[in-house]
Amino acid sequence: MGLDVTLKDELKKMDEEYGDKMREMYGPTLLTWPSGVDSARLYMFTSHLKQVLTILDPDIPKIQTGYEKVFGKYNHSYKKLEGTWEVVDKIQKYSNGSIYTLIFYNRETDTYDMIEKVVAENQTEKFGFIYNTDEMDSLSPGDKITDDVIYKSTSYDKNMNYRYGKNANIYFSTSSDTLEDALVVRRGWAEGIRSVEIDEVEVPVNNNDVLLNLYGNDEFYQPLPELGETVRNSILCATRRINNNHILYDFQSQNMRDINSTDTDFYVTKDSIIYDINVFYNGDEPFPDNIFCKQLKRYYDEGNEYAKKMYACAKKLKASGSKYTDNVSYYISKFENWTNPDYKWANKDKAFSNIIIKFKVKASLGLDPGSKISGRYGNKGVISRFSEDTIKDVAKNTFYDFVGNELSEEEREKLVKNTSVQVVDDDKMPYTDDGPVDILLNASAVVRRLISEPMFEVEINFIGNEIRKKLCTLETQEEKEDMIFKFLGMINDSECKFYYNMYKGYDRVIECKGKRVHLMDPQSKSDFIKDVEENGFYLIKPPDACIRYDAIKRIYDEFNFIKPIPLYMDLFGVKHRRLIKDGIVGSMFMIILKQNSRKNSSARSTFRVNRANLPAKDSSKKTNRAPYAKSPIRLSEIYNLLSSISGPTLSSYNMFMRSSPIARKSLDRIIATEGNPLNIKKLKLQNNFVNANAEILNARLKSIGLRIQFLTDSEDTPDVLTDVIMPLNIHGYTIYDTPLNKPLYNRLFKIYDEYLESSAIVQTYSSQKQDMAWKYVFDLDEVKALKIPSKIKDILLYTTKGILIGDEASDSMEDEDEETPTAET
Repeated sequence: MGLDVTLKDELKKMDEEYGDKMREMYGPTLLTWPSGVDSARLYMFTSHLKQVLTILDPDIPKIQTGYEKVFGKYNHSYKKLEGTWEVVDKIQKYSNGSIYTLIFYNRETDTYDMIEKVVAENQTEKFGFIYNTDEMDSLSPGDKITDDVIYKSTSYDKNMNYRYGKNANIYFSTSSDTLEDALVVRRGWAEGIRSVEIDEVEVPVNNNDVLLNLYGNDEFYQPLPELGETVRNSILCATRRINNNHILYDFQSQNMRDINSTDTDFYVTKDSIIYDINVFYNGDEPFPDNIFCKQLKRYYDEGNEYAKKMYACAKKLKASGSKYTDNVSYYISKFENWTNPDYKWANKDKAFSNIIIKFKVKASLGLDPGSKISGRYGNKGVISRFSEDTIKDVAKNTFYDFVGNELSEEEREKLVKNTSVQVVDDDKMPYTDDGPVDILLNASAVVRRLISEPMFEVEINFIGNEIRKKLCTLETQEEKEDMIFKFLGMINDSECKFYYNMYKGYDRVIECKGKRVHLMDPQSKSDFIKDVEENGFYLIKPPDACIRYDAIKRIYDEFNFIKPIPLYMDLFGVKHRRLIKDGIVGSMFMIILKQNSRKNSSARSTFRVNRANLPAKDSSKKTNRAPYAKSPIRLSEIYNLLSSISGPTLSSYNMFMRSSPIARKSLDRIIATEGNPLNIKKLKLQNNFVNANAEILNARLKSIGLRIQFLTDSEDTPDVLTDVIMPLNIHGYTIYDTPLNKPLYNRLFKIYDEYLESSAIVQTYSSQKQDMAWKYVFDLDEVKALKIPSKIKDILLYTTKGILIGDEASDSMEDEDEETPTAET
C-alpha cells in the first residue's frame, strides 16, 4: 500500500529541511543509537552525560557512533594554540612546586599570551579531573610550537580522540546478584577505573591560634605537608587556640604533635596530594616569623614574589604596543593588590583578621560497592559486590591437572604455549579461554527496560572477537583480508570502503618514462592485518544505523564457524568447571557516574539536636572539619512497607500508576470527580487495562516471528495449564491438584473449619468428625451450586483422613510390608 501523496510531499519537505542536520536534531543522543533505546532511557542517558566522571585511563569504544571526536572538539578541557608560537619566558611559582606560567609570542599576528599551568579542574561536589601537561612541561624559553595542544584532560589520547568510559567484557546472567539495578564487577577491572577528587580547603589561623606540629618532629617544626606530599591519615593540618590557663601543658613538644578534642583539625580524602597553596595575610604587622609560621612564611614570600613577577610581566606586555590575549588583562587584575600592604583580603565578603591558607588537593579514587556505572542506553546499575580476581600464572604442572595425562609431553608443551588459560581465585565470576568476565548484567534487564541496543553491542563485539581469533589461524594474507573486509562491509559499508581504499593504497602505480611502475608495499599490508589480529575491530555504527536481528543473522550465516563459547567457573574447590550452557561474552562501553557510596554516607551517635528535639544538620564534612558527614538521613517508610504488599496489589498499583495508559487516565478521572476520594474502597482492573510494556515487547518479538499470548481472568485457560498437577499447601494439608482449583479448596476448607470449631462431636470411629463435617459442607445450597466434581470430593475426604489415593496409594502400597490397619471401632 503506497503512501498518501500529501504525506510523501511532507516527508520530502522534512528531508530537505533536516536531512543534513543530524547534529541539531539528535543532540546528545548522537553518542548512542536512539532507534534501539526506549525514550525514557534515552532521556536518562542524556542526563548521565552530565554526570560522567573523567577517569584517568579511559578507552576508545569498540563500537562508536562517529561523533565522539566531534564532542571532544567542542569540549573546553584542553588548550590548543593556533599558529606558530615561541616561548619567550617562564615564571616559576614555588621552588618545590610544579606550577608555573609560560609567556608565548606569535610573530605572525604580533600577539602575546600568558598561560599558567593548570593541574586540575574542580567541579561540583569535589568531582573533577586532572590535566595531562606533558607537552607544556617539556617547553622552555626559545622553543616553538605550531597548532599544538599544550595541555588536555585525561579524556584525550595522543591523537586527541575523545574518550569518556571503559570497555568491559559483559555476560548477561540470571544470577540473584544482578536483580534490579545490581551489578557484579570483577575487582581487576574495577582497579583499572581511577578518577580524581579535587578539593579546595580553607584553613583560618587567627591571632590567638597556632598550627600543630603534625608533619615534623622534636627537632624540626612542620605543621603542613609540602607541595606534592601525601596527606597523612587524611588530616591536613590542625590549629590550637592559645589558653593561658594551661599554656605550659599545651605547648610541650610532644603535645604539639597530638590533636586534642578542643583543637580544630581539617580533613581531606584519603591519600590526597597537595598541588597548590595560597597564603593570604591581613595583619597590620609584618608576616609572623616564629617557629609556628616558618614554613607558612616561606610559601607566603614565594607566592608574593610570583605575584610581583606576574604583575610586572603582564603590565610590560600590555605596554609593549603588541596585541595581547585576555589572559594578560586577567593577570593584571588578579595580582594588582597581591602585595599591597594596605589591601585587606575578604573571605565570603568579610575581611578576616589574620591568615587564611587555601590548599588545593587531589586524590585518586577507585570504584567501590555502591558506585554507579552505566552503558550508553540509560542502563545504569549499582555495584552490589566485587568478585575477587587475584589472577595467578598457570604453572605447567597445574595445567596438566586441567588437560589430563593423556597428552604427550610435546603436545602438553604446545598446548601450554598456545592457550591463554587464567586461574581466577573466585568462585563467582565466570571466565572464558580468553579471560575473565568483567561485569555480570541482568539478562532480563534489556526486556524490562525496552532497550535492544546493549544486546547488539555485545553480540557484534563478540562476533568481531571470534573473527579476530579465526584470522590468526588462516594461512594466506588473501584469506585474511577477504574475511576482514567482508565483515566490515556487513556492519558499515562506508567504513569498509575507507579502510579498503587505504589498504589498497599501500600499493602505488607511478608513471616513469612513459611506463607504469607498480610500487608494492607488502609490509604495510601485513602490519594492517597484524593490527587487527592483535587489537580487534573498532567499528563505526552511526546513530541512525539499524543493525538488528536480520543483520546479525546474516553475519552468523556468513561466518558459520562462530558459535557460543564455553564458560567456566571455579566452584567448590574444582578448577575450570564448565558451565552447562555456552554463552556470549562481548565488550560493552561503560561510563562511570558521579554517584557513589561516599557521596551520601552519614554516621552519627550522640550529637546535637535542634529546638524541636530532632537531630540537627551538620556541615562539618562540607567544610573539611570532619572525616564523614553527621547529618541525619531519614530512610523512607516505603522500603519497609513494600515487603508487606502482596504481588497482585503491587501489580494493580503499577497498572494505575505506570504501565497502563488507559488505567492512568481512569485514575485521573476518579481523582478529578467530586466527593471524597478516600471513600473509594477499591480500584478494580478492567479488561482493557493493558500493560504497555507487554504490547511493546510483543511488537519487538513480532519482527522475528514470535508472539506471547497474555491471558486475563475472563479468558479460557489453555490445557497446558490445567494438566499441570503440583503439591498445594492448603490449610495445613498437602493436596496434589492443579493451581486453578486452589481458590475452590480454600473456600471449602473455610466452611469445613468453621463447622469443626462450632461443633462438639463424639466419635464412634476415628474419622467420623471429618465425614460429618464434609457431609455438612457438601449439603449446603451454595456448595451444591458449584457442582463440585466427585474427584475433588474424594480428594478432600481422603486427605483429611490421611489416606493416599490414586497413583500415590499404589506407590505407597508397594513400599508397605504390613497390612493396612482397619478403621477404629
